[in-house]
Amino acid sequence: MQLNLGRNLDGSGDVAQACSLLADNCDIISSLASTRLHQRIDMIAHTIRIPAVVTEVREFLARCAARG
Repeated sequence: MQLNLGRNLDGSGDVAQACSLLADNCDIISSLASTRLHQRIDMIAHTIRIPAVVTEVREFLARCAARG
């Protein structure tokens, strides 16, 4: 699943690629009725709250915030 790939990319230090992938799939992930998936994406969003100077990080965090 894209969520696991995003988490792995983040863990390997490729934050921009992780956020780009997750932002592209955020609407799909958010549409799933899974508390566990929502908690996972929230956890990733909290761990990458580095200074949001990377465009992909800002976009991903904005999409997370928009889904409520």
